[in-house]
Amino acid sequence: MNLISILGNSVVLYIFLTKYESRSNYRLFVLSLAVLDIGTAIGHVLKEETRIKRVYYGGNNHLYAITNYIGYSIGFASLLAVLFITVERYKKICSPFGDQITLKQSKIMCVVVIVAGSILNFPICIFYGKRTIELDNNITATRCSVLSRFDSSFLPIAHFGFLTIQTFVPLDRYLHQEIQISMLYEYFPDVVTLNAVFNPFVYHFTDSKFKSEVKVMWRR
Repeated sequence: MNLISILGNSVVLYIFLTKYESRSNYRLFVLSLAVLDIGTAIGHVLKEETRIKRVYYGGNNHLYAITNYIGYSIGFASLLAVLFITVERYKKICSPFGDQITLKQSKIMCVVVIVAGSILNFPICIFYGKRTIELDNNITATRCSVLSRFDSSFLPIAHFGFLTIQTFVPLDRYLHQEIQISMLYEYFPDVVTLNAVFNPFVYHFTDSKFKSEVKVMWRR
């Protein structure tokens, strides 16, 4: 799935860089989103690699916290970029004679999504790490999650409540650590990852120029 995202968004980058007008808000937003989506896919791969190879087999807390922080920050920036694109398209279509978002404002918005994602997800660096869980029949399991010393802290609740709002992932996935070890909760892709996969297909079905350029590429 991450490979599909990387390949699809690489095609988006190539077409929008070479075939679209340079002074276009739409082009700027899509290029920014494609870069973020590729970052989301790569970040997700690094996060899983860290969890499986390093944390479960003797790694440290800091490495997993950092990879999750990067992944969540880029993912949140992607969702915020989608929101800005929606607003820009709405203004162009529904109020073409009203005030429009300028290219300068679009550049500021692209910076804002990155800064917002970096700041709002910083708590992950503080309370994420390697957690040991006691299961039935004297079995001990290890997972990458909220550190045990933060079980009574409000910080994880506040932050993951925020994540629930932005990704629609159930809050109990993050907070009920002892009962949520399952294939569904461990490996089902987050909304941000699915968003990165679907975006190139959205452009294909909603942007006639992009669709025609993709056809030209495949004919070569």
